[in-house]
Amino acid sequence: MLQAYSVSNAKSHLAKLRRNAITNWQESIIENGKENQSQSVSLIATVVIDDLTSYCKFTHEWVKEDEDISWTLICPEIDIFGVGESKEEAIESLIDTALEYTELFFESPAIYMSNASGDRRKHYGFLRRIARCNDDRYKIREVLGLY
Repeated sequence: MLQAYSVSNAKSHLAKLRRNAITNWQESIIENGKENQSQSVSLIATVVIDDLTSYCKFTHEWVKEDEDISWTLICPEIDIFGVGESKEEAIESLIDTALEYTELFFESPAIYMSNASGDRRKHYGFLRRIARCNDDRYKIREVLGLY
């Protein structure tokens, strides 16, 4: 069973909670205790979240129209695409688009994670994988499955 703490109790035990999250992969629930703010918060090791989001696998689809000389690379999991005169340019364009979308998503997560945004909340795990690459384009290419 997950251990629940009040905010004040969690503050006084934060070092212990952090250590447990890292060494034992134990998740702790922190309850606010106020009726109007019923949301709880979980303290969980980053490595656990990384492991969970590793199942968010990207796919891609190439499109080339006969009359068009450009390539389009579509990433359906996060509804983005890249365009270029060559496949390499389309890949670079897709990486740029992925980085821009990731930045926008995490600048205003409440917008994208709200019920009003529809399917965009499903993008969180995928975009978190991109964000964890820290702008390393080689790692992003690898995460996107574009070797």
